[in-house]
Amino acid sequence: MISSGSTRYQLQRYVCIHSTLAFSTWLTGQPKRALAMAEEVAVETGNADHSMGQAQILALAAMPLALLCGNVDLLERYSTALRTNLDRKNIAIWEPMQRFYAAVVRNVRGDPKAIDHMQSAINGMVCDRFLLHTPMYLGVLAQALLARGRFADAEEAVEAALKLQRETKENWCLPELLRVKAQIMAAHGEGDHALAILGSARENALAIGARSFELRIVNDLAEILIAEGTNEEAVQLLVPVYESFEEKGATEDLKRSARLLAAASTSRSSILQQS
Repeated sequence: MISSGSTRYQLQRYVCIHSTLAFSTWLTGQPKRALAMAEEVAVETGNADHSMGQAQILALAAMPLALLCGNVDLLERYSTALRTNLDRKNIAIWEPMQRFYAAVVRNVRGDPKAIDHMQSAINGMVCDRFLLHTPMYLGVLAQALLARGRFADAEEAVEAALKLQRETKENWCLPELLRVKAQIMAAHGEGDHALAILGSARENALAIGARSFELRIVNDLAEILIAEGTNEEAVQLLVPVYESFEEKGATEDLKRSARLLAAASTSRSSILQQS
């Protein structure tokens, strides 16, 4: 067990650096490596009985990355681990984040009340002015609301997210928030507006080197093109981005890309046979 204050300080610095590094690694298109980095630090801090360090890596890297990669089982494991830390130590700063992610898991599992718990956790962060990653959380909430058919609430959440993003200058999540806004516009039947926003989202992703967010945006664009019957254009748009990732099955976004490419090819073959 670590007892030296100096050693604990060094470990805390290590956690801070690797939290940022893991997140940047995911953002720039290496999701499998990013998850492995976060897992390694979570295990090391657990072995060192460093509750503060483990809570930080879980809250700032491990849980967000599990969510962004679409790995709900892993997200649940990390959320439970953070809950254990919070029960052992008085680390109140991470309480709202743990409640948010636990509610995200329950929402995915079908709990109809989970969205309200997600909203409550976000409200707590905003009230306490602990705004790190909070614009992204509002974006996640907006998507959950949209999936439940609560269009007005989803629009309100994404606009709050964009406002908070401008305030906090968390530019890394702007492409994702614009993508979510485009989904809401499409649900409202504003297809042209949605396409314009997706174009802006992709420009923002390219500007900051956010390849993982670019993939999500291109997936949405390809889905629209396939629905319109322009399969060749969808393939040309999606293939270069998809092929730039080494681990094709590492995330739900990459799996979605593969499904879209298969759908475009199947539809194209059907059209050729009919002609």
